[in-house]
Amino acid sequence: MTDQTVLVAIDIGTTKVCVLIGEVGGRSGGVDVIGIGQAPSDGLRKGVVIDIDRTVQSVAAAVDAAERLSGLKVRSAFVGISGMHVGSQNSRGMIAVSGRQHDVTREDTLRAIEAARAVSIPNTREILHVNKPEWLDNESIPWTPDGRSLVIRKMIGDSGSEVWLVPVDGGAPRRLDVFANQGGTLHVSPDGRQLATTTYARRNEVWLLENIIPAATK
Repeated sequence: MTDQTVLVAIDIGTTKVCVLIGEVGGRSGGVDVIGIGQAPSDGLRKGVVIDIDRTVQSVAAAVDAAERLSGLKVRSAFVGISGMHVGSQNSRGMIAVSGRQHDVTREDTLRAIEAARAVSIPNTREILHVNKPEWLDNESIPWTPDGRSLVIRKMIGDSGSEVWLVPVDGGAPRRLDVFANQGGTLHVSPDGRQLATTTYARRNEVWLLENIIPAATK
């Protein structure tokens, strides 16, 4: 079983546990279901796990049924579970950077994410996942020459990306009138009148855009 061709979904409900194993890019060109299993859900009450051992047994029984039907071994899965015990909250992480003369690096954004994780939660809860803004995947984030905004690339599907100005004082972000190639890095000229962008597909290809930032900051 490979992560590239097979997906596994497990839904844990109050009355039953369902497991689906799908093959990506099968005969239909989409996802073909090649394994299905279900078992009575034991150990939950109104969506809340009250007996972890019995819940594990229910999940294992449903997974075993799907494995036997598909002939595959489940090693990872997307798991869905609901209830009052599952929640989310927004958190803001703040760090010091080396200065506005240097781009904000990927290491800086990772430190900010770690700072955002340092939230106070009851000892009966734990953090399962951190959903970060997609623009944090930028390799580096340049400043505008006046030091008031960051220039950020926001991916749009698989076709390309938008370029945004994000004020550091907390003002509303502004989309620039440009659609860049997918991936790559952004560089702003010292006078702010030129924006250079590279691409993941062709590292030796650089695009130079004129008079983009002045028009957006008037």
